[in-house]
Amino acid sequence: MAVALALALTAAAATPAVATSSLERLFEEGRFDAFLERARDAAQRDDAEALFLLGKAYDLGRGVEADADTARAYYERARALGSARASHNLGLMAMSAGDNDDNDEAIVLLEEALTRGLRVPTLYNLGRAHTPPDPTTSFGLRGFVDRARTAGGYYAQACDEAPDAACIADAGRQFLRAYMIARQMPTMTGEERSQLRESALLWLRKGTEAGDGLAWTNYGVLLKLDGDDAGARKAFEAGIEREVPVAYFQLAELARAGEGFEQRDTALALKLYEQAADAGIREAMAPAFRLLQERLEHEEDPAVLERGLQRLASLQPEPGFGDYGIGRLQDRLDWLQFRALNRQSFPARAMWAREDMTLALDACGLDLGGAHGAAYSIGVNSHWRLVAYAAPGEPVRLPIEGRVDAKGCVRKPLKLNEELYRLINDGAEFALAFPNYSLPLLVRFEGEHVVLELRPLGTPLPP
Repeated sequence: MAVALALALTAAAATPAVATSSLERLFEEGRFDAFLERARDAAQRDDAEALFLLGKAYDLGRGVEADADTARAYYERARALGSARASHNLGLMAMSAGDNDDNDEAIVLLEEALTRGLRVPTLYNLGRAHTPPDPTTSFGLRGFVDRARTAGGYYAQACDEAPDAACIADAGRQFLRAYMIARQMPTMTGEERSQLRESALLWLRKGTEAGDGLAWTNYGVLLKLDGDDAGARKAFEAGIEREVPVAYFQLAELARAGEGFEQRDTALALKLYEQAADAGIREAMAPAFRLLQERLEHEEDPAVLERGLQRLASLQPEPGFGDYGIGRLQDRLDWLQFRALNRQSFPARAMWAREDMTLALDACGLDLGGAHGAAYSIGVNSHWRLVAYAAPGEPVRLPIEGRVDAKGCVRKPLKLNEELYRLINDGAEFALAFPNYSLPLLVRFEGEHVVLELRPLGTPLPP
């Protein structure tokens, strides 16, 4: 149910900004010996600021070894004396210790800091605390919308206090998330959906006006939801200009579907998916893998195919993903490399082949008791056809066919006609094509005959 959106990566600092005292200056300047001596002395007199700063020292490991329990104990003493900053930092510790599904303790502490007058960065961190994880089921969507809307509201208030790119982008993103889910809920009124859309649009436009790539990207998502594919394309391109990874993914989605473009552009889509995947967008890995796999299925250059297989391995979103397809392409690479090696010897064929020669098919061991028959589940009376691989593309299906005889053999004398003569002199690879496998044949000259016989087991098979 989740749609990839651009994330603001800047989080509020753990230490709220207030007027700096002489004690705090010692801390900030890194003069920890003097700081600790004064702070501990003041803490014995229940000085709220000293207790808070000692909590911060142990929280961050500044001048002392980091110790969350000791930090929490100092913060709690400062909180009991009315320290808003202690309430705030305890809220951050609670948020870090829990999961995103349950920030109730953190919210209570942050709300306490807000009530005590600490608005920055408490409002921003309340937005973080209320931000819900992406829904994974259709249950609880109303709760998701309410949380995302509340988070957006706190980010908006944070921007009113101290505007910056992070709070603008996060406000727009949370209102957009709420709107996206609200659109899927029949119980949500049209007025509620409209209000969410307008809130998202307001903050996304604030971001685009400031030239923020995150906002441009999420604005593109909103336009795409509204059916404005051409506008979405321009917005994603603006995000790409500002090097927003999700923008590459979103534009790839449009290019692959041909939305906002005159027609589907899978080459561009693949390039964009790969750029997004390289930038850490996991959603881009699977479609990049599939598009690259499709392209490589018809690749005839072994070097290109080998590089493509290495790239496919790097695009697997999880172990085992697409292993069957990779295996098929590896078989194809083995075959192409085998053909390339054999073609180095094909000029010798031209020296030996003459049009008055006969062609003799002589391949045995094709019954279930034979080596090739057992390996490839071929038996007596199995149908075969002679095929030739002379150039890139599909094999030439020759009008020479039959069935495996009772001895597990394919034996058939033929006139070396013009087509066969040309194929041999062109360095073609021949094979016996059965329903499930094609078994490669060795071209051997024996007196007045050209003999085609099975190559050993383990020889790469035609794809």
